[in-house]
Amino acid sequence: MVAGIQQSLCRDNFFDKYTAFFTAIGANAEQAAFFPEGLIAHSGMDGASVILAKENEFCAPDEYRDAEFTPQGLILEGKVLPMHKLGRDFYSYLT
Repeated sequence: MVAGIQQSLCRDNFFDKYTAFFTAIGANAEQAAFFPEGLIAHSGMDGASVILAKENEFCAPDEYRDAEFTPQGLILEGKVLPMHKLGRDFYSYLT
């Protein structure tokens, strides 16, 4: 579950949901597959960027838990896909 591309990633619509998710699945998180593998996000107001992934339970460090982040890129198959390029391969089918 990732907030929409135009929606910020914050405690209410993102971090609290992942905290509940990882609490519920407990040790089984190691066997879970995640799509995307990770998410790169930036908070201009706080001057911080984060990589959210299974290893940090898709949560920002405690000092940024109340910040609002904007998705910048997805990590898919170990590569970064910038958000502005998301869906580019399908543009030809839309015209």
